[in-house]
Amino acid sequence: MRRVLQTGLFALSLLATPPTRAQESVALQETKSQESIFSGTVTACSAESVTVVRRILGYPTVTRSFRLTDDTKVEGQLRSNVRVTIRYRAFGNGDFAALRIIVR
Repeated sequence: MRRVLQTGLFALSLLATPPTRAQESVALQETKSQESIFSGTVTACSAESVTVVRRILGYPTVTRSFRLTDDTKVEGQLRSNVRVTIRYRAFGNGDFAALRIIVR
């Protein structure tokens, strides 16, 4: 009887354990997958947003506008007609928020 009780308590303790590192790393990968990188030339720049166009021979031209937040880090002087690489977070409504902008 005592052995059955110990086994039952052990089984309950396994059910109440916190998530493992593997589960935590999957959750971390899901949040990182929302972050992407976009490179191109700045066509418009303001205090609230920056618009970048990417032109690659043989592919359609892609234009994206990125929201600038208080957390956005800019390396270099941001102005029109400069090449930039932007790390950004995409939202479900089609909005993009720039996390880091590197002027090249």
